[in-house]
Amino acid sequence: MSITDSNGNFSEDFLKRLEDLKKDQKENLRELERLRIDAYLENRNMPHQPIESRLDHNKTIQEMWSDFNLAETLERYPSQNGEIPVEIYAKSDFESDKKRLQEWRPRVTVPEPFSMTVREAERKPKGPKYTRASLEIDEARRQKEEEDKNMSKEFRSRPVPAHVYYPLYHDIVEHSDTRRKLTFEKRMRDLQEKSTAPSFVDRDHEKKREKAMAARELRDEEEAFLKTLASSFKASKPAPEVLAPKQSLVEFEAEREERIRARAQKLLQCSSLPPRMNSAPSPSARSRSASANEQRSNTRRHDKPVPDFQKLHRKNMRKLELAKKRSSPLSKRAEEKAQKKALVAGEEPDSKVFKATKINFSPEAPPIRANDSFTRRRDFVKHTLDLMDEELTRANENLLEKRRSQRLRAKVIRKSIPGKTNTSSSQKQTRQELKKNDLQRRIEYRKNLNKIYERVEARPCLFE
Repeated sequence: MSITDSNGNFSEDFLKRLEDLKKDQKENLRELERLRIDAYLENRNMPHQPIESRLDHNKTIQEMWSDFNLAETLERYPSQNGEIPVEIYAKSDFESDKKRLQEWRPRVTVPEPFSMTVREAERKPKGPKYTRASLEIDEARRQKEEEDKNMSKEFRSRPVPAHVYYPLYHDIVEHSDTRRKLTFEKRMRDLQEKSTAPSFVDRDHEKKREKAMAARELRDEEEAFLKTLASSFKASKPAPEVLAPKQSLVEFEAEREERIRARAQKLLQCSSLPPRMNSAPSPSARSRSASANEQRSNTRRHDKPVPDFQKLHRKNMRKLELAKKRSSPLSKRAEEKAQKKALVAGEEPDSKVFKATKINFSPEAPPIRANDSFTRRRDFVKHTLDLMDEELTRANENLLEKRRSQRLRAKVIRKSIPGKTNTSSSQKQTRQELKKNDLQRRIEYRKNLNKIYERVEARPCLFE
């Protein structure tokens, strides 16, 4: 039996065979459905049925299609080539059912009720035909009616909204900020008035104030002294030699240059050679040394003995140890530290010592001619320098007296303290007493602060 025709389509016999197979399959499915329903009813009616029987039914249903094979079923029917086309597996039952349904269709028209007047009822009634004049009259009438309607309306103004009277947000925030600042400042003022600082704080402030006052007074005195010196100086008239004509000045310059030259020659004759030139040997000495070297080269050379390096090393080590033991000279840093310690102890630093600076006189500088104004100025400067020296000596003496009095006062205070000795035990006791006093003072200060804070917290705030 051939599967396809001469045109390449499936043959009728093959299609009939497929239809038979589909029918068999549907019958099997119906049988399975019936068995499933029977099993369900049996389980429902007989709940005491054992589980093994139920399992057997399920097993039979599952094994019905286990041995089914389409190729074996097709072998029952003889075929020419014995081949099964691939298109058989692609066809679905859904398409076959659809084709079967499309085979038969009813060709009878179903009558429905209807009326002949539906179209006439839906049609709108036609009004009278409007002319241009009638349309204008209607428009004018409509406008007049609208105007009358608008004129008859009564005008009523709306009330002002409430939010207009409320202040703006940024004004409220600004007002609250200013109020908060004012209250904070007032509280701080009250706290400062009521709070009492410890006695040692006031003492330190007073000492600083006194030192600043003393430094200011010294500065004022120095400024006043310098002002008096500046005001007392008066320049005199220039000397007549200065106002001399040009020719005399030229002659004076020529004389000065000759004098400088003569002095330089005199100094050159008196001065000795520089150390480098002086150490250099003369030509005769050089010839003598050359001849000595020649003689020495002819003579037999003796080797020098080898030095004892261990001995030299020991000697150098001893020198280094001695250098370590020696006290190093005081540096600038050490002097500054000593001055700071003296300041902390209450001693004032020594006043500045005026040092004379070296003036570099060049040989080309013109000599100063001693006239009346020069002598007066020199005398005045000497007088002022003497006065300044006297002031400095007086200040140094005052400082020394002050230090001496401080030392004496300290000695008296040490003697007045009962039972004080220089032993380590007494020093420890004094330290402990000082620590205790300091702790007590701090505790009192903390208590006062806590009381103030409690008082502030107990007060009702404005925003509460």
